[in-house]
Amino acid sequence: MSFRTDIADFLGPEIIARDVEYKGKTRTFHFKDIGGDDAEKLFATRLGDKSKGGFRSRVIAKVVCLDDGRPAFTLEEAASLPNEFQNVLVNHHCFPVLGIKTEGEKGDAPAVDPEEEAGNVPSA
Repeated sequence: MSFRTDIADFLGPEIIARDVEYKGKTRTFHFKDIGGDDAEKLFATRLGDKSKGGFRSRVIAKVVCLDDGRPAFTLEEAASLPNEFQNVLVNHHCFPVLGIKTEGEKGDAPAVDPEEEAGNVPSA
């Protein structure tokens, strides 16, 4: 067994199936653990250029995938999802797949606040 195969077995699946519940319905979605460097680049854009879509839309477009790893949503499609559904996908599914704790848990980053993402946070 090669080191690359051994480490892949150790790390586990790259594509993770999770049941997503929204408004009383449940559906299986697939999520891709994008890796450390790609995650850092994604989070570096959190308060950056809004012209390419909000942070949640970028997370969804990058992490939510089909069972074969191809993106499930384009950035435009992710941006058109209802706000509440974006929150469910990002805070309860994408972040845990990426190993990020959400609000109420001790961890790396708080949940995404739609007001902060939209730039509607009063300055100090």
